[in-house]
Amino acid sequence: MSTTPAISLDVSVVITNKNHKNSLESFAHALGLAVEILEEVPFQDIYTPTKDFAHAFFSNQGTLFFIPSGEYNIAAASRASEVAFLDIAQSTASFNLEYAKDGSMQRIYTNFNGTVRRNIKAPLEWESSSKSYVEIMSDAIQALTGQSLELYQQDKAARYHIIK
Repeated sequence: MSTTPAISLDVSVVITNKNHKNSLESFAHALGLAVEILEEVPFQDIYTPTKDFAHAFFSNQGTLFFIPSGEYNIAAASRASEVAFLDIAQSTASFNLEYAKDGSMQRIYTNFNGTVRRNIKAPLEWESSSKSYVEIMSDAIQALTGQSLELYQQDKAARYHIIK
């Protein structure tokens, strides 16, 4: 039985091993987003079904950034850090994982409806075919931010309005 916390199965998240609390707008810009801070909201409120908002959580060691599904420049955002992008969509039975370190793509994996579409470079230490995609996400969060998903679920998120 899994101890992975409950989380929506339609989620896109960028995870980095750098705390961007004072530089989130710049980090988002490197990803390809323009954002402005709005307010703090409980973890449960990050599932607002709109593409107008992104939500960030900060630990001492990293940043967890829930964003709308899409294409992002993970390599550009990973200068002098590690950045992972995970996109899980139960509605389309798809999973996408991208990982970059120090400006260079290190791993790309895409599974769509049970068929592996991309499997580039070696699996990461927190990635395993025996785990569910939510477990992989939870393990990536722990590995990169030093904090468990359970702790983030008890915290408030910084809500950002996506300008473009």
